[in-house]
Amino acid sequence: MKAVFAGIITTLFFFSCAKKTEVEFYPLKKKDVRETVLANGRVGGSRIISLSAQKSGVILKVKSGDGAFVKRGDTIAILDNKNEFNQVSQAKTSVEIARINLAKSLSSDAAKAHEDLKQAEAREELSKREWERADALHNQGALSKADLDRAQQNYILAASTKRSAETRLKELEGPEQQLLQARLDQAKAQLESAVIDLSKTILRAPDKGQIVRLTVQPGNSVSASAPICEFLASDTATYVELLVDEDAARSIRTGQLAFVSALSDTGSPKDAVVKSIIPLIDASRGTITVQLTVTGSQSDFLPDQAVSAQIIVKTYPATVAAPQRFIKNENGTLSVFVLNKNRSILKTIKAEPLGGGLLRIDSGAADNDTLLFAPLLKNNSSVTLKGF
Repeated sequence: MKAVFAGIITTLFFFSCAKKTEVEFYPLKKKDVRETVLANGRVGGSRIISLSAQKSGVILKVKSGDGAFVKRGDTIAILDNKNEFNQVSQAKTSVEIARINLAKSLSSDAAKAHEDLKQAEAREELSKREWERADALHNQGALSKADLDRAQQNYILAASTKRSAETRLKELEGPEQQLLQARLDQAKAQLESAVIDLSKTILRAPDKGQIVRLTVQPGNSVSASAPICEFLASDTATYVELLVDEDAARSIRTGQLAFVSALSDTGSPKDAVVKSIIPLIDASRGTITVQLTVTGSQSDFLPDQAVSAQIIVKTYPATVAAPQRFIKNENGTLSVFVLNKNRSILKTIKAEPLGGGLLRIDSGAADNDTLLFAPLLKNNSSVTLKGF
């Protein structure tokens, strides 16, 4: 009888051990976690480009010769622009005349209201730039939410003050003043257009670099978009152009840090920074082009090489996060298995994706919990940790 009883005990022990599920585990620890945007692209780099005329005309002067080194903004060539200069001069005169006529027609109260509006417009523009700057700093984790809210409120207040000033001026202006104000606005728009047209007659260096070859001489006629010279930028930095989903691109700002890896490379990623965001959407792909400048070692990158990148859009200090494979998603409900006395306990959680296969856990699991994963793992299963 004792032998039978011992056999039953041994059998139960055997099946009890056999039922243990070997699981992968992930200890949760509070640490600084980065929210990232993932994207693929290709390596670009310094290359010779053609600089072209922005409008048709006759070359008046050539300021730089073949092989000349230039700085950003240096004049390379000028089209005959007497007509454009005259148009700017006439537009300035029209603005001044319209301004004088309006000032003469205003009462003292209206004149003060007009000056108040100018000041309100300046304050609104300044507060808008400060709010945009605060938003960029907040997205990089360099500014608190309270400071961002304060900047936003300052802009809202300035915009409200401007609207009040506009309303006050309209109340004091009669039909004659409103007509003169419209003429002043029209004269300002014509001046702005004339200045832009004049700027198109001057070809300037887009960056520091070298004029490789000039293709025109004074007296030559050129059409709009006709090449004037070949230009080689001195910037030898390695650039990466990424195709980023247009929704994800909303959180990207110039100056944000990034990491770039060649798709064929298993080495360490290279440091980079967001250089520019090209605001043109590829409708067929739903993507926006983002350009990075590689700041670390560049020797491993080749022109047109395929790369992947992680752009850091936000940093969360002292945050609990976990790899996506440790989190179950059943019809939108997220849950995790947590280790409790060698058993798997299923807990419902709230979490947000951070990119790079990580999710930030907001509730349901906490610091020092150990998450478990195994195919077909069930609630309250007896488990053994893989590697232990």
